[in-house]
Amino acid sequence: MLRTIYIPIFIALFLLNACTKDELTLPAKVFFDFELIGYEEDGGLKSSIEESHSFIEQVAAETSENLIASPPFPVPAGVLQINRGSLSIETIEFDGRRTEGRDVYFNSNLASPLIVDLETGESNRELSFDIPQGIYERMEFFLTPGGENELPLVLKGRIRKGNDAIFVRFEYRIKEIIRIRAESSGTPGKIVLRRDIPSRAKLVVDAGSIFRFMNPGQFQHADITAYDNAHVILIDPENNPDLFNSLAGRIEKSIRIIFE
Repeated sequence: MLRTIYIPIFIALFLLNACTKDELTLPAKVFFDFELIGYEEDGGLKSSIEESHSFIEQVAAETSENLIASPPFPVPAGVLQINRGSLSIETIEFDGRRTEGRDVYFNSNLASPLIVDLETGESNRELSFDIPQGIYERMEFFLTPGGENELPLVLKGRIRKGNDAIFVRFEYRIKEIIRIRAESSGTPGKIVLRRDIPSRAKLVVDAGSIFRFMNPGQFQHADITAYDNAHVILIDPENNPDLFNSLAGRIEKSIRIIFE
């Protein structure tokens, strides 16, 4: 009698465990958004990008000039503003550790580079993945930036140099893998993916993490280049290399992926 009771219970537990494992293999859809956190430095006093835009719009209204296309233009003395740019990604690797179920790893070699306009957050196509559902205690993304004929990262803005307002253009051309540990906007240390509720993750580029520790005075002695019919402080390995080397080492820490 005991034996006939034991067997059905064992089978029930086995089936329950199998169902749980099957559930953990089901895909959860994750959609990606993009954002640039702009940066403004005013002689050590930081102010919001929104205030900067209001000032520029006011000057544009008074002068009827296209400030973006026709430098130089007036901005407050000593101000460094970084508020535009682009990002391109060639491949994305994923490494996730769950509290239950097997760890998850995949490599997505994109058919063509993903190109993001960081000013608007728009990209040349949607980025989304099907990732096995579950509670992730660690989730990492490995981005290979760039692509054929694409710069990995460009950040643009302007600075007052003497009596002129000069464009600043930082070109990060190094195609090294960028490692990002994903974060949760909710419970710290845990990211929950469910197959019945699509998730959204935001890839954020924080310009302040790159430029915050730069003294605007360093730009006063930078070389100016004629670029795209404008006067530009071009920062890349060939132009203003000292500035480039100071900024390039901060790229990885400036990029975050945050799950809502």
